[in-house]
Amino acid sequence: MDLPNWLSNKRYKDIEKNDSNNLLKKKYGSDERNDFAIDIDSIVHCASFRRLAYKTQVLLNPMFDFPRTRLVHSIETMRIARQLAAMAFRIIDYKNKIFIYELIDALSAVCLAHDIGHSPFGHAGEKALDKLLKDSGNEEGFNANKQNIRVLCGYRIGEDKLFRHRLNLTVAVLDGLMKDKKNSTFSLDKKLFDFVQSVTKCNGFRNPLTYFMDAADDIANMACDCEDGMKFELLRKEILIKTLKDTSFKGYDTNWEKIEDWEELIRKSKEEDDYDRLKSSLIKGLVVHFCNIFKSIVDNAIDITKDLEKWPTILDYFLKNQANYPTNNKGEPDEVFNILFYFGPKDEFKNESNSVYELKKSIYPKGLLTRTRITETENDAQIIIFGLWSDLKIVAERPTSIQAKQIINLLPNYLKILIEQSPIFQEVCSNKNDIEFNKKIRYRLIADHIAAMTDRYAIKMFKRLRGIKTVL
Repeated sequence: MDLPNWLSNKRYKDIEKNDSNNLLKKKYGSDERNDFAIDIDSIVHCASFRRLAYKTQVLLNPMFDFPRTRLVHSIETMRIARQLAAMAFRIIDYKNKIFIYELIDALSAVCLAHDIGHSPFGHAGEKALDKLLKDSGNEEGFNANKQNIRVLCGYRIGEDKLFRHRLNLTVAVLDGLMKDKKNSTFSLDKKLFDFVQSVTKCNGFRNPLTYFMDAADDIANMACDCEDGMKFELLRKEILIKTLKDTSFKGYDTNWEKIEDWEELIRKSKEEDDYDRLKSSLIKGLVVHFCNIFKSIVDNAIDITKDLEKWPTILDYFLKNQANYPTNNKGEPDEVFNILFYFGPKDEFKNESNSVYELKKSIYPKGLLTRTRITETENDAQIIIFGLWSDLKIVAERPTSIQAKQIINLLPNYLKILIEQSPIFQEVCSNKNDIEFNKKIRYRLIADHIAAMTDRYAIKMFKRLRGIKTVL
């Protein structure tokens, strides 16, 4: 069948070369996998995905061996997203199985890659890099979602200069990763963004894949971080029980029967030191909530299942113009565009969506993010990121100095080549603007390098630059 433009299986590099054929098929003949399955394999086998095994999700990775890392979270998000899509299309009785299979594979690729640009030490590392880049004159700062595109597609160092071509992914997967269409990529990657939009024709609207990925990401975060938090006594069970009871949150057991007594479930989980049933009940409840809202949108949208091309426009209409959402402390709508928190055009899901919102608040701002053990490790993480930047920034500021040359020897070969050999990185430029532009590019590449580090490598490099010898 012909796929809608927003699920296009064309590939970015092929489009750049004005060749719409799949390069793999052109070179090797037929492939048993569909194009999105090829994307899944490309992501799983790349080094950046492998490094997620040693990057923090919420609890600092080197401290414990039980909590989730970015890699585990990405896999859990992928599995939940597949369940969301399969259940949602079964509920609306959509018959086109080929489309569903293709969509689920594309969605899997999006979910596996949705955190691939994250820095070490979770959001603490991201905030530190963002501040450092902005202080150095890079107004765009650092953003993990934008970094996903640089990691997957290559480090662009100018409008027509791309170094390190990476994965040749389909434009549907790249578009699915672009959550904020007004600000989806760094300015250096605008050419890529324009290419993707010209093919998917989403016209500034979110790709439907993004809605599924975003919901699956939140489900995985809430349910799984709740399990980790309870395991390490970082979440107070009294607050969690009160939230679940007061909001009448609907969870389901292994037989898909509604959980009637959250207090008893949490008590047993604590006695057995096993919170798997709690996590599973939360996931099931959140999945059912998503599917009910998705069905409501489809039921109210005229011919949405007959014209797949209109999905970006229709979903945007319902989730933006016909939507109410929970409000934050400032009275502003919160979690906009996330189906899990959508009230519906007539507020028919207000109670259920509010219960999900309160659950999220009890896990994060009222829970994990207030705990001393979390804040202390985040402070330590920021010290490491600031220290690495302090040591490496001389490469950006004075790349020909003796001290910079000593630092350069510790950098990966590709970064050495860029700094030492490429003309764009020489300090002798025709005018002052060129010098400043090149310095900003060098800062961006230093940030790329730090962001690619795992937690333990960042700690090791931090110690090495300070002459601290370590066994590991």
